[in-house]
Amino acid sequence: MIEAGDIGFARTTGAMGRMIRLGEWISFRKGDQWNHAFVIDRVENGVAYVLQATLKGVTNTATLDEVAPGGKYITFAPPEIVMSKELLYFARKQVGLRYGYWTIIAIAIDIVTWQWFPAFRGARKQSWICSALVGESLRYGGWLHEWLDIYTVTPAQLYCALKIS
Repeated sequence: MIEAGDIGFARTTGAMGRMIRLGEWISFRKGDQWNHAFVIDRVENGVAYVLQATLKGVTNTATLDEVAPGGKYITFAPPEIVMSKELLYFARKQVGLRYGYWTIIAIAIDIVTWQWFPAFRGARKQSWICSALVGESLRYGGWLHEWLDIYTVTPAQLYCALKIS
């Protein structure tokens, strides 16, 4: 049964989704099954609504069925240590923030360059990519994972980390 605070991952069919999966495969040689991460925001009359970072910014108006038209998705409860109320509080406070086009380009450069190379991602405005939003929401809820940089975590990396925790 899907509940508010559950975590989800999707494999979408659009060009952006394909590019993300290709980038994940090139960088990590694994985990290229998922290209989008989200949180279940609420369930109303049997319909689940998702909280996600999209090209339109952080939203909570799409239904679960709209997340991956023509693709697939999975949902599951977060690790037991996570306080779902806290996770949802943080994620909901992000609604309305923009999705950083330049942020995603800079993150892509950061992922494929060496760790000692200066990061391009210097944020001048608050913005999120989907996996960073979910990862930071999980951290606010109490799930700590030793990421090199939470803001460059891909959906596949987040999925893999959650499945082994």
